[in-house]
Parts: sequence; structure tokens; C-alpha cells
Amino acid sequence: MYDFFISHIFRLLKSKQMKNLLLVLVLFFLTSVSVAQQQNFVTNQLVIKFKNPVSHSVNEVLSQKKFFLPEVDVLNTTYGLSGIKQVGNKHLQKTFILFFNSSIDIEQAIKQYQNTHRFEYVEPNYIGNSHGLLGVETTPNDQFTYPWQWSLHNDGTFPDAPATAGADISMDNAWDIQQGSSTIIVAVLDSGSFINHPEFSGRIWINPNETADGTDTDGNGLIDDINGWDYAYDDNDLSDVLGHGTNVSGIIGAQGNNNIGYAGVDWNCKLMNINPH
Repeated sequence: MYDFFISHIFRLLKSKQMKNLLLVLVLFFLTSVSVAQQQNFVTNQLVIKFKNPVSHSVNEVLSQKKFFLPEVDVLNTTYGLSGIKQVGNKHLQKTFILFFNSSIDIEQAIKQYQNTHRFEYVEPNYIGNSHGLLGVETTPNDQFTYPWQWSLHNDGTFPDAPATAGADISMDNAWDIQQGSSTIIVAVLDSGSFINHPEFSGRIWINPNETADGTDTDGNGLIDDINGWDYAYDDNDLSDVLGHGTNVSGIIGAQGNNNIGYAGVDWNCKLMNINPH
């Protein structure tokens, strides 16, 4: 493809100097693209899959940081292995991520590990991206989201207890893909909810087949079940006297990016309240 492109450009340029200049520019461009592609992975990690399951227990492998295979373990030592993590199908005990103390020559390391003939594959740990953008993270502007909601995104700065950076569900990366959908209805089986809370504005499910007229409009045996039902007292009073149901509803669907309170996981779903107690 590139040869075809260059040959046609050369036909348009009769000057030898211009040809040389163009060749230099094209080679520079191709080199830049190649380097950019090569950097799209972690430079101190390898993903490996053995042809056969490891002979020792995974606990031994992880705790002692070795596979008890001399030709593999010597390479781990050479490259400064700092840790091992099991990934993939854990029953097969074949796939692991190798962590090294510092950046290594990934291409050279891959060749050396493959030359042991122990692996089905050895490859870089590529950096994933969404929407074609690398490293983009959606951070809501809610008042107490970070660092208090450390389970969503933990940068290690939680003020009230020791925190481990990365011990979270990477919610900011998920939000970069989408923030939920109003077509999703989540039934929250708990103690009810403060349905007039500003974090739930426009988010409380409304029964489209029921009218608040003191009768069972939709014929389901429940009178005026507009937003849900309290099965404990067999009525439509969903007042949350305990507060727990409101908390759970907020974790699921508190409005995100609205400058107040916290951010739920789904910023657009509808919340149906069911009190089963």
C-alpha cells in the first residue's frame, strides 16, 4: 500500500531533490506511526499462556514468584520480575501477567520467552481504549463523588482509612462508554425510598398503566401502584423510614454530574421501589 502511494507521488515529481525529500518525510511518518503503535502497551508487563498447566499450585507460584521451570524462572530473574497475577480461565492455570520492576525491551523479551517452547503465546499487555480515545475518563462533578466513592474510582487518597489505589471497579472508564439508559428499569427491593430526593429527579419509575384515582386501574390487584409497592403494609406508601433503601437506590442510580451529592452507577435508569419487608 505504501509502495503504491509513493510510486504515484514520484511520477508527479520530476525533481530528484523533491523525491529525496518526499522519501525522507514518508519514512519519518512511517517510523512515527510504528513507534506510536509499539507504545500502545504497558512496557513493564507481559501476558503469557503456558501450553500446559503449571506443575505447582497457583498459590505457590504467586507467593514465591516463580513457575518452578528453570528456563522460565531465569528469564524472570533477568528481567527483574516483581510479581505474577493469574488471569483468564483460572481452572486451566495457564495464563498469567508478569510484572517487572521497570520497563523492559518487550520485543526481545517475547522472543526469549517463546524460545523456551513452554508457551502457547507471549504478548504485550495492550492498553485498551474506548470510543477510539486512549486514556479518556469521565469524571462527574458531584460534590462528594471523589474520594468518598472510592469503590467507583480509588486513587489512594480516601481520608478516613488506608486506601489502595486501583482497588475499585474503574467506573470512570465505564462512564466514558455510556452513562446508562432510561429504558432500563431497576427494581430496588429494600425499605422504600425518598422519591422526592433531588438525586432522583425524573428518575423514579412511573407505572404507565395506573392512574392515581383510588382504584386498581391496571387490574394487577394493587391500588394506585404508581411508583412501586410496599408489600409489608400492602399499600403504595414507599416512605423510607430506615434510610437504607434510599442509600441503595442512590448507589444504583443517583443522578450523576449534577453538582450535588454522589453519583450512582447508572445516571439514566428508572428506579422502581419495592418494599418486601
